[in-house]
Amino acid sequence: MRTKYKDTGLGTTDKQPPISVKFPPNIDQLLRSLPNRSDLIRRYVIEGLKRDGQLQE
Repeated sequence: MRTKYKDTGLGTTDKQPPISVKFPPNIDQLLRSLPNRSDLIRRYVIEGLKRDGQLQE
């Protein structure tokens, strides 16, 4: 079966509800301009959690 989205290998599934956040307009515009923005935003959040000691590697 062909789907619009492909597995990123990051442990996400289609059964997980998404987490939505709003950003200030200038940040929103920048994020929306990024290629593969979902993967990049996911990576940024994971890196931030690791940096803040909330997530062990």
